[in-house]
Amino acid sequence: MIKLKDILLETYAPLVEKKKTKELSDKDKKNAKKKGLVHFGGGAWGKKSQKGKKNAKATHRNIDGKLVKVDSKTGKPKEPSKKEKSEKAEKEKIGKIKVQTGKGEVEVSKILPEPFGDAKDYSHKQADSAKEEVHDYYNEKFTDEEMKKVNKRVGKNGKLKKPLEGDEKKAYDKYKKDQEKYNKDNPDFKEDVKTEEDWLAEQARKRAEKRAAIYDPDTGSEWDDEEDDNWGDDWGEEESDGDLEDAEDYGRDSSGRQLSSKLGGETQKSSLEAKLGIDETEEVDSKNYHIVTNKDNDPVKVVVYKDPKTNKYYAVDDEGNIYENDTDDFREMKEPTTDMRGFEGAMTEKGMKRQNKRDGKGEDDLETTSFEDLLSLLSFGTSDDFDWKDPVGS
Repeated sequence: MIKLKDILLETYAPLVEKKKTKELSDKDKKNAKKKGLVHFGGGAWGKKSQKGKKNAKATHRNIDGKLVKVDSKTGKPKEPSKKEKSEKAEKEKIGKIKVQTGKGEVEVSKILPEPFGDAKDYSHKQADSAKEEVHDYYNEKFTDEEMKKVNKRVGKNGKLKKPLEGDEKKAYDKYKKDQEKYNKDNPDFKEDVKTEEDWLAEQARKRAEKRAAIYDPDTGSEWDDEEDDNWGDDWGEEESDGDLEDAEDYGRDSSGRQLSSKLGGETQKSSLEAKLGIDETEEVDSKNYHIVTNKDNDPVKVVVYKDPKTNKYYAVDDEGNIYENDTDDFREMKEPTTDMRGFEGAMTEKGMKRQNKRDGKGEDDLETTSFEDLLSLLSFGTSDDFDWKDPVGS
């Protein structure tokens, strides 16, 4: 006897059968990792702080194997903003710049990986030349932007419309005094003292160089992930609920504390919030001017967060330093407000190496004691007894 249930199942089941979600591409997995996203399940991705919550807000979703930004309220794909469209178009424009190779001219997009191209990694022989093209492009762009600001302040007679004031006036007077002293002490090598207009133009070019420094082929932080290009084979299936950042051990500092997997990683963000006593910060989209000058007088990239309650901005560098500002532009900051040292994940491996180099330490000088042994020596017992929220016992 044929049952009605069997007929209905046979007829309608194929129509309502759940389509298996296509796995994310390697590039999108890498993109998710860089954004600090974790998998919520069912193709939804979002910030680690939201995972497990009853009404967790997904910021991205796996749609046909691609990581797509979605509206956290509706769950529908988010239309790219004008700025995002403009930045994407600019990257595509840069990708069409041609580099001379032994086999003729090749576009940057065929040499470099995302966001400037579709190469798998940086192994192309002309990768450095392509990076140089990118650096030159941004250096020229930023110089034009900075010079426009100066030109607006200069009248048709070539003189400033309004005299220098405040910090600019102090900086120019100091330069002038130092240059005059140099000329007096070195008459054979003296140089003309720059006018206020020429000095401003020079400062503009320096600011442009500083902004473009993140694309420097040798030291630019834009290329920091170059060493991680073979990460893809280490990933599990997408349905794994493991934390992307904690998928492997990123090492520990000389005191045995866990290093952050990357600048702006979830552990660094958590350390920032714990240090400052902020419930939840919002990460600000990366900008070219998210840089500070470190102790070595070098421009370094920072990740910027905003406290939604106070509207204050906080920048974090690889060494765990914290910079506070009223805007997200930290270019003029040379001294950190405080630091996160003593907290788990406050520093990255790159930051630790830079710090050790500054302190004159080599790799052989670093402590190799395990964290568990260290805790035991300090009479903390096992790491399970350790208060991660207050590692320094404040």
